[in-house]
Amino acid sequence: MIFGTVMYYILSNVLIEIRNMLLLFTEVPKLSRTVESQDRKTLSRVTRKGQITIPARFRQKNAIREGSSVEITEEGQKLIVEPVPDLLDQVGADKGKYDSARLKKMLDESRRNWR
Repeated sequence: MIFGTVMYYILSNVLIEIRNMLLLFTEVPKLSRTVESQDRKTLSRVTRKGQITIPARFRQKNAIREGSSVEITEEGQKLIVEPVPDLLDQVGADKGKYDSARLKKMLDESRRNWR
C-alpha cells in the first residue's frame, strides 16, 4: 500500500512537471492588467464581467477616481472613453469673481423685473 502511494506521488509530480514544460512552449504570455507599447497605445484585458482597467497615467491626467463616471461612445470601430465632470469638482470655480453684495443686488433687481 505504501509503495502504491509513493509511486502515485512521484508520477503525479512528474506529470505536473511535464505539463508545466509543455505550457512554457505553447501558452501565450498573459497580460498582467495593462501593457504599454511604444506608440503610446495601451492594451488592457477585458474580464469575464466586461470590465477593463484604465491605466493610472490616464486616470491621473483626467482626474478619474473611484466612483467617477465615464461616457463611452462608439465611432466606427473605436470606443471612446471620456470622463464626465463631477459637479462637486466645479464648486468654487468662480471664487472671488463676485462679491455677495453684488450678487444680492443682481438677484433683487431680477426679482423686481420679474414681477
